[in-house]
Amino acid sequence: MRTTIQLTYRIHHLKYDWDVIVGCQEAWPGKDFVAHWGRPDPWRALSLARRRRLLCLAASSHHAGSLEAALDHCDVKLEADVFESAAAAGDLEACKRLTAQGCPVSGLGLCAAAFGGNLQVVKFVMQILGDKSEVTGLCYGHPCADAAVYAAAGGHAAVLEWAAARRPSAVLTWRCLGASVMWAAHHGHGELLEQMLLSQWRRPSCGRRFARAARGWLLGRRWWGGRGRRGGGGYNPTRVLELAALYCPAPTLRRLFLDLVPSGLVKWHTRFSQAWLVARAIVSPRADWEEKADFLAEQLQGAGAGAGAGAGAGAGAGAGAGAGAGAGAAAGGLAEGALAADAFRNAIEDTEIEDNSYDIGVAVEEDVEGWGAVAQPQFGKRLARLAGLAAYGVEIREDWRRRLGEVLAKSGNVMALRELLGVWESPIVDSILAHNVVHWAVRHGHVPVLELLRERLGSHAFSSDHAMTALKHRPCRMNGVRYIAALDGDITADPFGYMHTSWDAVFSEAARRGADVELLRLLYERRGAAVDLEAVEAGGSVEAAEWAAGALRQAAVAGQAEQAAARTSGQVEAAASGIQEALAPA
Repeated sequence: MRTTIQLTYRIHHLKYDWDVIVGCQEAWPGKDFVAHWGRPDPWRALSLARRRRLLCLAASSHHAGSLEAALDHCDVKLEADVFESAAAAGDLEACKRLTAQGCPVSGLGLCAAAFGGNLQVVKFVMQILGDKSEVTGLCYGHPCADAAVYAAAGGHAAVLEWAAARRPSAVLTWRCLGASVMWAAHHGHGELLEQMLLSQWRRPSCGRRFARAARGWLLGRRWWGGRGRRGGGGYNPTRVLELAALYCPAPTLRRLFLDLVPSGLVKWHTRFSQAWLVARAIVSPRADWEEKADFLAEQLQGAGAGAGAGAGAGAGAGAGAGAGAGAGAAAGGLAEGALAADAFRNAIEDTEIEDNSYDIGVAVEEDVEGWGAVAQPQFGKRLARLAGLAAYGVEIREDWRRRLGEVLAKSGNVMALRELLGVWESPIVDSILAHNVVHWAVRHGHVPVLELLRERLGSHAFSSDHAMTALKHRPCRMNGVRYIAALDGDITADPFGYMHTSWDAVFSEAARRGADVELLRLLYERRGAAVDLEAVEAGGSVEAAEWAAGALRQAAVAGQAEQAAARTSGQVEAAASGIQEALAPA
């Protein structure tokens, strides 16, 4: 039997406050999972949150033995999120097993099933929920409407058609159509998006009817029984194009652009919006980002945007001086890109910029929320091309370096951050480091970035305030807290004099968040934090509770902790065993 089992998973952020955990490795290690987790001892080291995560992974594994092992030994109450993981994975048998075990099902379970694309699972959930609008967890007024939207988000035409056929009055509404189109674009389902908007639907009548309605929504037409309303034309095509530039394949973007823009269906909100569309392609997480950027830059040239046309495309022999610098930066790498941004700013400083024009800082900052381009090795090339867009009015503001430094710290792109800090002048670098870069690095837990900041600033740049901020961030990442706790030397004083969080408070919050024994021991031994047994009970593992009780006993015997001396031995033992009672199913 293997001693280490590597489980990979994906967290689908399907709504602002709703995540679904689904295992995503090619071959689930079912035999090894059952051998290791099919007994009670390994679960003792897991907090309640980690037990629930492992149960969700087993529910989405398509391996009945793993699910049975988890159900037998996890000792956590079954909640709807476990069913949602199985539904999103499209495992009908797992869904049936969980409902037989008493696992609750809500409207979010239907959304997860539609996103997963297994029509049989969707039908199974609909049998449980019923065809009524009072189901909890819905956003679009009816189960079929939510199923249609999340099927579009998952790229599943068959489920979308089924939902539209079952209740067309709920699906063919302005709100549901718009959400379906937007989510399909946001998740990069180019083929489905084209079928909806470019009259290429290949399925029977219900699918064509949905496509006609979606096209009507795009153009703001009111035509299906008075259920729509006017006003979508102009904004809707612009937003769809922006999402396509970010997420969809280059052929889809090309066909949508050529269908909508030359015919005048897109209403640019400012004179720089088309250049902003190029910026969105540049920060696209897709491998074909450059193909998309080149195509859009060619269209920008054709629109007669000015002498800087070569900057956006990275070529341009007849472009102005600013554009030439941008093109050179695109070919020359990160350092030249950073310097080119200054050149472009100088080139446009006398140009009147509209208040609602976008700037490079926004283009990059918005990317870190999940688009991924800022973490790519080619980021220097992307930055240079963004700088070239200044010739079209995409502004470069004074604080763009600081904002860029924060974004790179968030994304963990230590290579780009190190290179930029080496290129920029010392006063600029000091300003960047003095602001929020350390805060974001700790919060997002990227250890290589933390190492770089420690090299530049020293250990004293980190404080307990940073650790507490990371613990309260959602999702909570312990890597940054662990890194600070393990540093050598005294880091109790904030370098800027603002620290007001004690290490005792950090220990309590980490324990409530399910920190493992290793981190709790670091906080106790390196940072002198007091052991908060009640906090460990509330969120930790059985193993952590036993360690905390033992630490308190030792401190009491040595006379080193007042709160430990105040407890009787029986009280400590009762607190240590309390976590096992809390984990027991209701």
